[in-house]
Amino acid sequence: NLLNDTQTLQAQSSALQQECENLRAAHDLAIQQRDDLHAQLLDRAEQGASLLNQSQALQDRFDGLERDHQTLQAQSSALQPKCDSFHAAHDLAVQQRDQLDAQVRLLTIENEDLRRRELELARLTEDSEQQLALIRDLFVQVSTARSTSP
Repeated sequence: NLLNDTQTLQAQSSALQQECENLRAAHDLAIQQRDDLHAQLLDRAEQGASLLNQSQALQDRFDGLERDHQTLQAQSSALQPKCDSFHAAHDLAVQQRDQLDAQVRLLTIENEDLRRRELELARLTEDSEQQLALIRDLFVQVSTARSTSP
């Protein structure tokens, strides 16, 4: 009986030792998992801090760009009256140019007419000079004929 009890106790002791080893292995695994999770948590915290810094840098940049945009808006608004004035001046200049072009066309036509008239006057002057020369010749002939006639 004592032998049975000893064998039973040995079997129980062996089972308890196996269970203890299993519990130690499970404990070691749990510790390793805890350490891994802690490392992941630290890594995520580091990433979060980095993202927070990036977010703040982006927000600062956005704020700067917003200020620049507002400055450019103000400058654009300040320049708009000058731009409108330049557009009006341009439109007036185009209108004046068109009027001057029309005047140039009229003056060109008038100039061509005057040249034609000048050529006509030159032709008439030449004709008149030829007729005058003819009249002088006739006058000389008449004068000569009178002076030689009895």
